[in-house]
Amino acid sequence: MLEYLEGYLNYISIQKAFSNNTFLAYKRDLLQYLNFLISGGICDINQADSSAIQKYIDYLKNSKKSQTTILRIISSLNGFYKYLMLQNLYVGPNPTISVKT
Repeated sequence: MLEYLEGYLNYISIQKAFSNNTFLAYKRDLLQYLNFLISGGICDINQADSSAIQKYIDYLKNSKKSQTTILRIISSLNGFYKYLMLQNLYVGPNPTISVKT
């Protein structure tokens, strides 16, 4: 899954006009998310459905992350899954759509 992150980061560094701070925040957000999945036994991105994302959001809330931070993380995840779908690396609907904050 980390190879997908590398591809996405290359993609946004070329295609998106993110500031360096935004780029680093997205990188950090996605790396933490993927590590959360791996620690939970999910090693294939296609196993990470909306319930996995909801568990991650619940974890962030329990970790006392601010609502603003959680919304940024969801935005990071949304962009990542859109990229995966565009590259035919994720099969199914974007799992971030049904996430509740």
